[in-house]
Amino acid sequence: MIHNGIIENYLELKEALQAQGHRFASETDSEVLAHLVEEKYRGDLFQALREALGEVRGAYAVVVVHEDHEEIVAARTVSPLVVGLGEGENFLASDVPALLPYTRRVIFLHDGDLARITREGVEIADLKGRPVAREVVEVDWTLEAAEKGGFPHYMLKEIYEQPWVLENTLGGRLREEEGDVELGLALDPKEVDRVHVIACGTASYAGLYGKYLLEALARIPTEWDVASEYRYRDPVVDRKTLAIAISQSGETIDTLEGFGRPSAREPAP
Repeated sequence: MIHNGIIENYLELKEALQAQGHRFASETDSEVLAHLVEEKYRGDLFQALREALGEVRGAYAVVVVHEDHEEIVAARTVSPLVVGLGEGENFLASDVPALLPYTRRVIFLHDGDLARITREGVEIADLKGRPVAREVVEVDWTLEAAEKGGFPHYMLKEIYEQPWVLENTLGGRLREEEGDVELGLALDPKEVDRVHVIACGTASYAGLYGKYLLEALARIPTEWDVASEYRYRDPVVDRKTLAIAISQSGETIDTLEGFGRPSAREPAP
């Protein structure tokens, strides 16, 4: 199984599966989903995934294979999945660029779609098992254009992607009933007196916006630093200081080094 996303009710599902004799090797929600599919499996992998997802709350792109079946079954809610159509072969990916070396005919799965993919064809249904038809799109982009999502520049693409990125980031984590957010962190807000946001480059701009949100909404004193300068400032840090490090490609090493100390100085307690 491949799983991208978060299963919001995985702890409830895990307890029920353990009561039925399932034994777990990790604490991940992905393993819970794999066991749930196993519990539902009666010889039809597509049906097993459909029944399993009927008990799931959250955001996911799921791909399941079985050694006894020459097929791939998949489903999505919030997290993207794209089917590629070939001759005597079919493909599955999270985005179009991965498919372009093999095919330019694609199907974009919608929220709540399940797909059975074999060499001969693709079958798509909703979570109730009812067949659905999805448009086959002929992609005429170059690989470079596909990576830009049809936009002339990467920056413009990233600007227009922001609502989708936020939806994917928060999908499955927002609990509307309780008016709460589940981040999966063992963190007690009462143990935090201040926050240090540390980042480099464009990630530091996101950190600066985070500082505004933390102070304006959470009312927590927050400091913002460029990671490459942070360790030279010798900031005041204690056990009630929460450090949030933000990074993107090309900036990770600077962000990590921000947590070090110049060699001439003794480590902070």
